[in-house]
Amino acid sequence: PSRSISTRCFICVRRHCRGWNIAIDIKLTDHWAFNASAVSATKTGVKLTGVGSVDTGHGVTVPEPIHYTTNLLNAGFNYKGEASYLNIGYAGSIFKNDIDTWTAESIWTNNAVQGNANRMIGAPDNQYHQIKAMAGYNFSKSTKLVVAGSRANATQNEPFIASGPFWYVPATSANAKVINTNFMARLTSRLTSAFDVTASLRYEDRDDRTPYMQTVATGRDAFGATSTTSPCGPGALPATAAVKVSGLTCYDTIPINIRQEQFVLDGNYRLARGQALRVGYEFQKIKRNSDLEGSDPYRADETKENTIKFQYRNTLSEDFTARLGYDYSRRRHSEYEFEEPLGGVLGAAVEPLLPNLINYIVANRNRDKLRASAEYQASEKLSLSGGVDYNRDKYVDEGLFGKKEAKYWVLNLESSYAASDNLAFTGYFTYEDQQSTTGSLAILRATNVATATTPNPLNAPANCRAYPSIASYSATGAAINYGSPSDYITDPCRIWSETQADKVRTFGVTFRAKASSKVHLDGQLSYSYALTPISMSGMQVISNGLTIGAYGTNAAVNNNIFIPITSLPDSSSKYWDLRLGANFTTDKDSNIRVLYMFRKLRSYNPQWDLYTNPVAIQGYVGTGITSPNYKVNVVAVAYTHSFR
Repeated sequence: PSRSISTRCFICVRRHCRGWNIAIDIKLTDHWAFNASAVSATKTGVKLTGVGSVDTGHGVTVPEPIHYTTNLLNAGFNYKGEASYLNIGYAGSIFKNDIDTWTAESIWTNNAVQGNANRMIGAPDNQYHQIKAMAGYNFSKSTKLVVAGSRANATQNEPFIASGPFWYVPATSANAKVINTNFMARLTSRLTSAFDVTASLRYEDRDDRTPYMQTVATGRDAFGATSTTSPCGPGALPATAAVKVSGLTCYDTIPINIRQEQFVLDGNYRLARGQALRVGYEFQKIKRNSDLEGSDPYRADETKENTIKFQYRNTLSEDFTARLGYDYSRRRHSEYEFEEPLGGVLGAAVEPLLPNLINYIVANRNRDKLRASAEYQASEKLSLSGGVDYNRDKYVDEGLFGKKEAKYWVLNLESSYAASDNLAFTGYFTYEDQQSTTGSLAILRATNVATATTPNPLNAPANCRAYPSIASYSATGAAINYGSPSDYITDPCRIWSETQADKVRTFGVTFRAKASSKVHLDGQLSYSYALTPISMSGMQVISNGLTIGAYGTNAAVNNNIFIPITSLPDSSSKYWDLRLGANFTTDKDSNIRVLYMFRKLRSYNPQWDLYTNPVAIQGYVGTGITSPNYKVNVVAVAYTHSFR
């Protein structure tokens, strides 16, 4: 047998990375061969990481130490016959991180309990091992079958940080394990000289065998008060002193299983010379669930989607070709588990889920896709092309909150001009317009709503639902929470709507030039302008600080008022990019690449720029950070030599 081995080492000084790779190919017989490769890369240094401070509600950016190694392994046997082929192989990835626990000093409060430090942990060690196979058989010159399958195990068993003063973990490791099973079969056949058919079947299964686990943690810098139960509920975790503390948050790790089945049938019919019609049908079924009963975050086990596709292509002349396509799909979910509506004003400690909210990932949806493109060769030197893509998603569940509509359209224009055999230019323009609308609801909370007898809040529009008008107090004399109608889900004064859009315009020009047989030049200049309007509609009811009088022996309480929602100013960014490069061939084995890059960004984001003042709004400290605005100049030189 014949064999070839290649090996290479590399060192990246600035990135602090080093590694090696090796590959081997062995021809065993005229039909069989074996190949294998291994790649190892180690990276060290630091990177910027956001860290939540031990003080509640704050965070900082700190340098995180990195020192990890990634090993990639591949091996397989390949067979090739006159009418068939077979590939059987293995692929593996082993990730080892030498950084376990690391700390960052808290800038907010001197925390004696934790030594004024945030404890963090690096990315966990993990492994991935896959067995895969692919086979193909040609029944004839016009009919072919391809079949492929794989099974992979992904595991993560890095030990947790030991339980500390502000968190509790009931296990030493996540014992995470996910098994992925994939299968694909595709049959293509030319039934006649004018008619081709392709049928494919795909099956993908993600089986998450990670055990369910609950953990608790806090972001505070001091111990909370003693509590009678754990934050996960009575009996959920051991009733230890570390768990029975107020201010802790319960976190659930829920394994999610996803199974997808897809069938696609496409037919391509050549109507006449230069004309073709493609018609297709696609069926997709996705099943999402959890092995933990009653804990499916998607709230609908299954979705089914049917899609029909049409495309017409016409070569009107040797110089002009046009395409027009349309797809229509209809997705429907199985029975959906909704959150029950909650009436009245909710207590300050209540964190309710939004009632009648449906997850857009499984929501009933109708989709329209339209695509059109054209290409024109004006001359031997000049070519023009353009295209338009339009997509509209309409979510059709009536009376529900969540995503209502999403649509986008894209315009692409491009022109190429060859001034000579040694000089060519390309210019392009792109316009993107994306928009989505979401419906929501203002949930009244006792922290910001007065709780006493009150009709409709002050300033309320005439079409608002009537509010309770009878005051009542509990046996202890506390006011019962009023301020919400029983049919508040349909109250037009509490229904919100948000529409977010992204509008991006990009201009660019590139060139390639051959100065001589050994010198090649290239360059690119582009400009992009992006605008993000966010518009809101709806109202919010809060206390206006005015009293409405005493009741019995109880003091007067504040009244409520509706505040209309105001949209944010548009966010925007302007981006310039210039690249100039030159390749110098010194000899047949050596090459020098010189590159200059200039980049400039100007942006405005009201979420930053409106609150640069340290006392921007009451109760919130300004960040003092403005939107990114910068210039970057880069000069790079690379030398390449091929050893023969």
